[in-house]
Amino acid sequence: MQTPGLSALTDRELHVFKAIGAGKSNKQIAAELKLSVKTIETYREHIKYKLRLPDSVQLISAARKAHQAENTDSISPESPD
Repeated sequence: MQTPGLSALTDRELHVFKAIGAGKSNKQIAAELKLSVKTIETYREHIKYKLRLPDSVQLISAARKAHQAENTDSISPESPD
């Protein structure tokens, strides 16, 4: 399942969104992408604008839901032997 509006995000914004959903901090995301924390904060603002999220709480909530849905979708039931 994909969160509505995710197609509006750039690849980098989507990466940041997924990292937020995985529970990573701005500092961790910045280190992972070799960017500054300020740049990650800017990406977060762009994501909130594009997804029409009013604040960081809603951003984190949407990112966690998307992360959980992505992980749930990738788990397939075992096939009988």
